[in-house]
Formats: sequence, C-alpha cells, structure tokens
Amino acid sequence: ARYIVPPPVSDELAAKLTRAGVAPGARLAGVHPGAAWETKRWPAERYAELCHRLKAAGVLPVLVGGPGDAPLGALLARASGAMDAGMLRRWLGEHVS
Repeated sequence: ARYIVPPPVSDELAAKLTRAGVAPGARLAGVHPGAAWETKRWPAERYAELCHRLKAAGVLPVLVGGPGDAPLGALLARASGAMDAGMLRRWLGEHVS
C-alpha cells in the first residue's frame, strides 16, 4: 500500500472551510450518488446508509454531482446529514471545480 501525503491547506481555504462548517483537520469523502442511467444508480437509502457510516467513522461525506443530481443530493443531505457540495462550492468558490 502506498500513502500519499496531501498538500497543506492554505490559510484562505482553511478559513473558508471553517465558515462552511467544516472543522479544522476534518476528513472529507466525496460521494457521487448520480448516474446517467437509473439502472446504474444505487438506491438512495444505500447512499444515506453509506453517509451515516462515514460520519460514524469520523469522515464528513460531501455529496458531489452534476446539475441533474441536485434533487437527489438535497434529499440525501437532509436524510443523512451529509454536506451538499453545491453549498460547499458557494463557500469555497475557486477552490472547488
């Protein structure tokens, strides 16, 4: 196994994350619940369970996806307490593509 050391977070990004409600040093995991075809999409309750398990392990799930995934992302954010990347993107601006 190899371990990749992430680059240090800039003071500006750290301040934006804190304002967005992300604790300093928090571990984040991107969760992408969307799919182009409904038949390839996991059920929403499975994603909610995954987000609950990540949170129980001390990892903040961040829901990511395209514009078409926004309704599902909002539903999962409410059901699981995961952070919606759309909200995070508004706080972080240029740091999130």
